[in-house]
Amino acid sequence: MTVSFVSVVAIFLLPQLTLIYSDCEHNIRNINAEKGNYTYCVYHSIEEVLNVLVPALKQQPPLPEVMQVYHKDPMVMKAVMPIYNRKPFIVIEGVQGTKKTLLAKRLAQEINGTYIRNPPFVMEKLYHYLDDHCSQVSSAFMAFGNYIVAEQAKKLLPTHPVVLDKYWHGVTAFNLAKAAQDLGIEIPQPSSLVYYWPEDLLMPDLAFYIMVSDEVLKFRFHKTFKKVYPKDFRNNIHKALMRMTSPKMWRINGNLKRIDVESQISMRVYKMFSRMLFPEINPKRLTA
Repeated sequence: MTVSFVSVVAIFLLPQLTLIYSDCEHNIRNINAEKGNYTYCVYHSIEEVLNVLVPALKQQPPLPEVMQVYHKDPMVMKAVMPIYNRKPFIVIEGVQGTKKTLLAKRLAQEINGTYIRNPPFVMEKLYHYLDDHCSQVSSAFMAFGNYIVAEQAKKLLPTHPVVLDKYWHGVTAFNLAKAAQDLGIEIPQPSSLVYYWPEDLLMPDLAFYIMVSDEVLKFRFHKTFKKVYPKDFRNNIHKALMRMTSPKMWRINGNLKRIDVESQISMRVYKMFSRMLFPEINPKRLTA
């Protein structure tokens, strides 16, 4: 089952915000300036996202509809779900050409779960407006998608496993790589706070990173006549993902045959979540 839209009680957030915006400058004042977020277009709270997004897009007709999908209710907005009486929340990351979307859909089918894509379908209505805005607004738009899919996941997890195709890890790594490319700077060092998980965003139980060699990527893109990202860009995405430790990224060898890649993922999932996926089965039987 694919989730394209989840209706949530609407709370329009504009009156609650202190709007901070300055014509696409990369060094915009930040409520969490010590993280250096806006230099790299990385966001660690919904307030940071909306402080950029709302002023830029508030005149666009679809924005109120998109805002209604997000619900900032203290009882709903929990970054950590209870361990019991729910199903696992799994994320799959990887650059274009790693087949992460196909792998995410296949995993969702295998564990009888729900596949969710990011950005969500409901946000497609705003895509063409982004052409008139700077990369900072575009990155805030993508970051907003993280919070929408998190709310979708929270509604499903009590009864269904959720497999999410791209989340905060991938969005953040892409933004860091793009800032490095556009500004001619290095991505932050491993100790930087920029890699810390947002406190108000639902954290996945497990995150996979599909790794594919340059040779395999070029071969796949050559077959589809698509343009591959520059090597330096891909390397910066890789370095950023490897520097994220909370939650840890589980590396998967994506150069193998698809059935072998799927097997790597499945083995890790069943090893970690056998009780959550099959609470009615004695765990000893799964290892017999």
